[in-house]
Amino acid sequence: MTPRGTVTTGRSCLDPRMMEPVGAVHEEVTTDVATMPPGAAPAVDGGATVGMPDPETLALLMQSDPARADQMIAQIQQHPQGGNAVAAELVDAAAKRNQPQPTLRVGSRGEAVVRLQQALVTHGAAISADGAFGPMTAAAVKDFQRQQGLAADGIVGPMTWGALDRSPAAPPPATEEKQAKDDEPPTTTPAEHKLVAPPEPESEKPGDGATEKVEAGAFGSMYGSAKSHFGLAYDDYKAQLGPVKSASEQVTPGKGKPRKFTSPLTMAELCEIFPDLAIDMQQDAAVIPCVEQFVTEMNTAFRIMKLDTIEAQAAMLGNAYVESDQFRRLTETQKASQRYETDPTQVDMDEGWLNRAAAGQIAGVGGYHQGGAINPNGDWHDSFVGRGAVQVTFRYYYVQAIAVMEKRAEELEAAGDPVSLEDAARIRRSCNAVKADPEQAANPEHTFLFSSAFWQMPDGNGRTGVAKANAGNIFGHMGSYQPEAKKKTAAYDRAVAVMTRKLEAEALADQASAS
Repeated sequence: MTPRGTVTTGRSCLDPRMMEPVGAVHEEVTTDVATMPPGAAPAVDGGATVGMPDPETLALLMQSDPARADQMIAQIQQHPQGGNAVAAELVDAAAKRNQPQPTLRVGSRGEAVVRLQQALVTHGAAISADGAFGPMTAAAVKDFQRQQGLAADGIVGPMTWGALDRSPAAPPPATEEKQAKDDEPPTTTPAEHKLVAPPEPESEKPGDGATEKVEAGAFGSMYGSAKSHFGLAYDDYKAQLGPVKSASEQVTPGKGKPRKFTSPLTMAELCEIFPDLAIDMQQDAAVIPCVEQFVTEMNTAFRIMKLDTIEAQAAMLGNAYVESDQFRRLTETQKASQRYETDPTQVDMDEGWLNRAAAGQIAGVGGYHQGGAINPNGDWHDSFVGRGAVQVTFRYYYVQAIAVMEKRAEELEAAGDPVSLEDAARIRRSCNAVKADPEQAANPEHTFLFSSAFWQMPDGNGRTGVAKANAGNIFGHMGSYQPEAKKKTAAYDRAVAVMTRKLEAEALADQASAS
């Protein structure tokens, strides 16, 4: 372990026995009813906590037993922390499920498409629930239809809706007349960046104590044979990526123009956005070099990966406020006693939390199935848990972020000037490190480039997280139904305020010098 106060590449800045942790608890976030999604929040009944019904269950009760449905709704409304709002959201979702499902096809848009996409995700598809029925959604529909023994025409009618409403583990319906209400209600998970991946071949990993030698630029054994998302080989996926556009170029018609922002943030400004960093530095001076490193690497990543708008930077920072505990824990479930442990090979994870999540025992959390793309070889420590400023999760998202990074490196190498070539070499080092060992996605030398590339990654409909942020969706690829969305929004607002103030001050200074 590196001595306290020392900053080296991917090494700890602090002794793990440092001060009592300050701020949010990352291992198991406790949320109230007002912030939890339907199906996960508790309701209060005479002081006892009872499980809140999911929308599908409530929809059936509204039809078969209205009195019982009303009783459940009344219990939720009695909760002192936002019960009315949660009950209203649940009733609205249940009412929508009682409406006839429309026929959907390529080109369809709206809430029904979101429901379709979320149902496909529940059944293992790796798509975004963005409400647009594009080519990737069509491909997922056809794959699902083939699995269910239906005509794979990509059109979602009564038979396909009925099959989607079934539990993923259940067999396909025997007849078209089979109704979803005869089946066990499916388990739904909010659409977010931690999607359940399709099955992928397992790969061999070195034995205990072995050191794997991976050729520079090659993927380590943890990545297995499936190197990309959307069913494409890695090189094919990277080849179909368009140029990495600056955030200021990614303007959505009718959504206003994002504000260009290229000034590096200072440590003091970052501490306004992440206030616990300032508290930590006051309590222990050894934290200061860590925060200095974070600010330097963050600004470098924003510049190289072209996150040059207030909206894009603020969205990434707003999500990072919760996801990485204000940059203090760059690996998911990294223990609170190890804040500022920046050597990912030394990180102790709360594997008990991950195992409970894999077993479906953590409310509002899904997609952590053991043996899947998040943990392909049965070892949480070496697997594809959330890492980086925005906690990028799953093997295929690691691969796609690396592809975007390599695409950007190629663009810089083509430019050929000394600064561009230096930036390209910087990206290549990070790509090679994360390819060889996915743990290195949590190394501060690489993690900010990695997370910025994820924000520049196009989804199945070609929209990047940057484009979504510029259009007002501050959660980008991460989904808006997260329990910690309010905290992220508050951090986003602080970031916007800090950068707006700086932008306005620079404009005034330019005017003064011009006059």
